[in-house]
Amino acid sequence: MRTYLRELSLLLVPQSCPGCGRYDTPLCARCAALFSTMPRRADHLAPRLVLTPEGGDSGVTAHHAPRTRLPVWACAPYQGPVRDVITAWKEHGRGDLTNPLVALAGAAATQLVQQAADELSVSDGATVVVPVPSTSTATRRRGFSPSAELARVVAQAHREVGRDAVVIPALSTAKKSTQKTLDARDRFANLHGAVRLIHRHRDVIAAAQRIILVDDVVTTGATLAHGLSALAPSTGTFVAGFALAITPGAKSRQEHSGNTT
Repeated sequence: MRTYLRELSLLLVPQSCPGCGRYDTPLCARCAALFSTMPRRADHLAPRLVLTPEGGDSGVTAHHAPRTRLPVWACAPYQGPVRDVITAWKEHGRGDLTNPLVALAGAAATQLVQQAADELSVSDGATVVVPVPSTSTATRRRGFSPSAELARVVAQAHREVGRDAVVIPALSTAKKSTQKTLDARDRFANLHGAVRLIHRHRDVIAAAQRIILVDDVVTTGATLAHGLSALAPSTGTFVAGFALAITPGAKSRQEHSGNTT
């Protein structure tokens, strides 16, 4: 019923692109172009993925090729029109954005699989694609899971270039307080014990040689870090992350605004 009412509302009230306000299109070509079809390595922008030389959390963005918990590729910085589009999709009932955003993510994933072959093809066997879970409350409110939609096209991108891939919803998220108003340290603490490996998927994850964790937006990397810990992959398993967008680190935001102090 919720889906029917949403589709009916689209017929009665013309939608506009949430990135720029252009009418009669859910996502205009200019705003869609901000989601690069060739995602870039971005894990160095996520404080909770960056490690110190001793192996602990740095808590800040490192400067010179920092070591990270896992490589993460993202399509766009989570700012400006990109932020507006994703927020409308996730929080404002814009289900009409699902198809264009998923298509963009699929194109990006295809390019990633083709061009990052050395890093993504370290072993034979199927790639296990694991969506980062939303809480059940958020999924019911939205009527869909953003990360699950994205995981589906990441797996499809592998199959389109002749590689086996399967989506396994191996993680669950317990109810927690909102992450939106928390800083990097508090986000990490808030998720402690909340992300768990579902028991029936333990054997599949233990046998996997290649795992891709998929999220819609990476802010500090806390969710991906806890997801990686919950999966506890076997030694030698290659694990990577893929996201639609990532929040720029402090250094990147300053450079973007022209402030280098």
